[in-house]
Amino acid sequence: MPDIIAIGGGQASFSFVNKLRSLGCNKSITIICSENFLPYQRPPLSKKFLAGEFEKNRLLFRTKNFYNENKINTIIGQRVVKIDRKQNKIFLDSGRFLKYKILFLGLGSKPRLLKTDNKIISNIFYIRNIENVELFANEFQYKKKLLILGGGYIGLEVAAVARKMGIDVTIIETQKRILNRSTSKFVSNYLKKIHKQNGVYVKEDTSVKKFMIKGNKFFGVLTEENEEIIADFLLIGIGAEPNTKIASDAGLTINNGIRINEHCMTDDPRILAAGDCVSFKYNEEFIRLESVGNAIEQSEVAAENVFGIKRKYRPVPWFWSDQYDYKLQTAGLNTGFTNVFHRMDKNKNSFWYYKDNKFISVDAINDPISYMIGKKMLEMNKTPDPNEISSSNNDLKRILREMR
Repeated sequence: MPDIIAIGGGQASFSFVNKLRSLGCNKSITIICSENFLPYQRPPLSKKFLAGEFEKNRLLFRTKNFYNENKINTIIGQRVVKIDRKQNKIFLDSGRFLKYKILFLGLGSKPRLLKTDNKIISNIFYIRNIENVELFANEFQYKKKLLILGGGYIGLEVAAVARKMGIDVTIIETQKRILNRSTSKFVSNYLKKIHKQNGVYVKEDTSVKKFMIKGNKFFGVLTEENEEIIADFLLIGIGAEPNTKIASDAGLTINNGIRINEHCMTDDPRILAAGDCVSFKYNEEFIRLESVGNAIEQSEVAAENVFGIKRKYRPVPWFWSDQYDYKLQTAGLNTGFTNVFHRMDKNKNSFWYYKDNKFISVDAINDPISYMIGKKMLEMNKTPDPNEISSSNNDLKRILREMR
């Protein structure tokens, strides 16, 4: 019987088991992946892997040798369908069951599906997993017009890759602006301008009235304004939902994700969870973050608590997105900001957000120094003078030193 079982083949589960072994944990560990792959990183799927710049094996966090050397048992290609908390058992879709002493849930999230998805359409795609993206990338060799439904980060990253490969791209966003749920209008407008300069047709505040399908092929949409947009293939990027079913069925509390406490424990102290599938308290509200940083830090906190080191998760959210030759890096959350200050130095731009005179977040575009220093200030719970910050004549490193 494994002492510890981690469910999930993404960043969270890998970080959890890796941290346990690095701490010196000698208990038996099993990691279960529903796909036929060892745990792998997801962000490159919509970027370098889609563009053909990343080989499949480069997506893996570690090769099989790592798991063998660290005595981590791997089960791939099998999905957990049930958790029995009374008997400390999990059941796999193969009919097999395993008992556990500690269970970790790194279940991740899944793309929101079109409500009209009542049959398989061969040229409608989601950024979901390796196999799905391989099929999508194959279309780039034959098709010339791509329609993207959703102006979030996934849609924008795919648009950048497609344009570099000579594909005509149209983005339809139902919200009043792209990235409406993710960032401020300042960053949205900045990135929209970049996409337009690269030939992307961006339609905001636009709804689809009808998907035009013949047989099992999509060939376009009709908007609410009765505009026909013809395309060879369609990418759906309308957000993601946490994978919570087996946790919900097991009676764990769900609140836009599996609810965890500051020690990354669920209602059941024998079950911990982290990453895209969880919600946690941040500034007195329960939130869910879909980011690599969040998955790593939560999972490592969970591992430390399992190992016996009592540690609380104190997040400073961070995130990045690559589009064309631009890298957006974000630290903190700008929710409810009352003021924003723009710092510009040649082609480097950063936006510093304040809420009631307290510094809460920074967005940095091709400006890693602003990002790193802003993140450090947030970790220190310090608020810089916005007038100093917004002037590129002032050295950010000096400002940080004077805060210590």
